[in-house]
Amino acid sequence: MKHRNNLAVAVIINLVLFVSFYLLFGATFLTNDDVVMNLSLSGFWTPESNPFIVYTNIVIGYILSILFKIFPTIPWYTLNLIFILYLATSLLLYILIEKLYDLNSATITYLTFFIIVASLFLFFLQFTIVSSIAITTGFLILYYELFLKEKSNKIVVILSSFLIIWGSMLRFKSVFLAISLALSGIILSYIFIKQFFNKHNFKLKSILILSLLLSIYFLNKLNNIIYTQNPYWKKFLTQNEIKARLLDFNILEDNKELKEKVLRLNKWDKADYMLYRKRFFIDTAIYNINDSAKDLILSAKPVLTKSIINKRIQKFYSNTIRLSKLRTQKVFFKGAILALLLLLPFFKLNTKTLIFILTFLIVLLLSLIGISIFFKAPPMRVMYAAFSSVIIAMLILAPLRKIELNTKFLIIMFLITLISISVYSPFFITQKQ
Repeated sequence: MKHRNNLAVAVIINLVLFVSFYLLFGATFLTNDDVVMNLSLSGFWTPESNPFIVYTNIVIGYILSILFKIFPTIPWYTLNLIFILYLATSLLLYILIEKLYDLNSATITYLTFFIIVASLFLFFLQFTIVSSIAITTGFLILYYELFLKEKSNKIVVILSSFLIIWGSMLRFKSVFLAISLALSGIILSYIFIKQFFNKHNFKLKSILILSLLLSIYFLNKLNNIIYTQNPYWKKFLTQNEIKARLLDFNILEDNKELKEKVLRLNKWDKADYMLYRKRFFIDTAIYNINDSAKDLILSAKPVLTKSIINKRIQKFYSNTIRLSKLRTQKVFFKGAILALLLLLPFFKLNTKTLIFILTFLIVLLLSLIGISIFFKAPPMRVMYAAFSSVIIAMLILAPLRKIELNTKFLIIMFLITLISISVYSPFFITQKQ
């Protein structure tokens, strides 16, 4: 196929898959955060659309708010997430076509990825997952176009840059893990796979990447400035940060001395503290944190001792096992296992590729453990977003094999489809009902 047609072909094939998927299964929000942001933007609680959606950059908030005001019956928040996933996966399919020089092989490889991996994050829409996939995919495709090809496709460079910027605005906290995983994949592929590296216009390409990173930084700064200039939202963000430190990061549980000071300043006993942690805000006079206690909580540094590190590693392990047994999370857990087993035959499984894949998975595991130690045990949605990003990175960076459409392979594809349907379809249909 001619290279200039590859992007158009990828866009059309992926459009057919997306439309078919959503007509069959629809979609649902995975967490309440997306529900609240959607309702806020649609003007459910206020006379008109509210662009202040806290977790997502105010720029996206204003854009979606304007669209809601013009066409209030269209689900813009949902379409925003679906479009970003569509763009990211279309560019992935384009890269597969470019790599394999064979439309059939690329389509079959992508279709397997779509059935096993993508179907989960398409059905369970969640802004953190979408953000992570957009940033990682955009960053890796930009790297592929700039440094792994002799001549880059300018349209793909622009679209991948857009994915990075938009994904970072969807959830700024996703940037660090997403780019870390992308960079890890690039470094490991350079070490083990020894790919062609295009040094032509290296300085100009580096300036482009640096300008994207600076754009992410300044857009986040802009978001913070706009929020802090609004008294209500400034107070809300402060309260939200305090709650996150107390409820999610357990800042007081790891520092007994600080905990005693906060309880004393608020005139709480242990029962009051537990009620606050359980979110029972019965009496605001009792359960409102005074300014001195707020300052202590917000300025507190994390305490890391050997026992705390061991405790957090154990919690990561127990959370992973526990989450894998919950009804919704079980599907993500099974999806990760399926992806590992069923996508391996699509790679050229020589020694270097196997070492690359194994090392990359170890880096992923260590990254998640690191998050558990220094922040908090990541929820399953974060783990699956990271896992999906690593799979995408492998498909972009690792050598793939061309598919021979013989009877043996068709039987394998049929079995993959059957296994995936047996795991996913009953749950999708139940959720839709």
